[in-house]
Amino acid sequence: QLPLEALRALNVDGNISLGKLKIAGAHLSDISLGTTAKGGQINLKPIKANLYKGSYKGNISIDVRTDKPKLTFIETLAGVNAGPLLKDVLGKELVSGTANVTAQLTAAGTGITAIKKTLNGKAKFSFKDGVVKGVNIGQMIREANAKLNKKPAPPKANNETDFAEMSGSINVTNGIVRNNDLSVKSPLLRIHGKGSVDLPKESINYLVNTSIVKSNEGQTGKELEELKSLTIPIKVTGTFENPKYGLDLGPVVQAKAREAVEKKKEQIKKEVEKKIKAEEQNIKKKVEDELKKLFKF
Repeated sequence: QLPLEALRALNVDGNISLGKLKIAGAHLSDISLGTTAKGGQINLKPIKANLYKGSYKGNISIDVRTDKPKLTFIETLAGVNAGPLLKDVLGKELVSGTANVTAQLTAAGTGITAIKKTLNGKAKFSFKDGVVKGVNIGQMIREANAKLNKKPAPPKANNETDFAEMSGSINVTNGIVRNNDLSVKSPLLRIHGKGSVDLPKESINYLVNTSIVKSNEGQTGKELEELKSLTIPIKVTGTFENPKYGLDLGPVVQAKAREAVEKKKEQIKKEVEKKIKAEEQNIKKKVEDELKKLFKF
């Protein structure tokens, strides 16, 4: 909870420098911030710090003149090693890679629950050369495809998905985070995602469309050669603590059905062409025989 009375009493105009700081589990260094506070209006700007091989810049404003304080965040992370940062703050390395994030957000309230419910704004993010922990999309598709074709399940692999690039933008409305332009690229996969996350309820409702672009090596393997160029939807639901992944191989079944129909059509076409050719030869022979009889001397 924000200490409202103490914040209202502040009368400050200055600059603060710190060599090292640990806040919410995160380790920062070379911190500098300008600080003004008067009459219940507090501004921390500019804020600069180094963290996890990258940098942070931000402006934070807090208005505590009422019992429902208003908060404004304008923040930038550049070149930050996301894995160790998330592990220190959340206790989990959900995603790794070099992160760049910009955000402009507002909220109101005295505690985390209220802030989650009133969070509004927008952000952009990008990660390079990283890993999404907790799900191996290539492995999921391999297992489902093996089951569909009544083949033995493939060997187990690490429960993570490698990527070369991941980017997107979000809009936040009263704690509901929406993203419609997730793009993930790897040598093996192309992923596009859209959906929402409810921060107060910590629930997920997201759709990931996956296309296989290469299948001769790596985590997807040769088993997926027949799935190249198909788009396979994966529904992500559940909670932050227990996300659930539902893979829909309907497009694969439909593609196989279309392929079977096309093969059958081609087979019938060849058989018809063969019969026509044989009939043509038969007619030609009969005509030749009749002509020989007609002009026989």
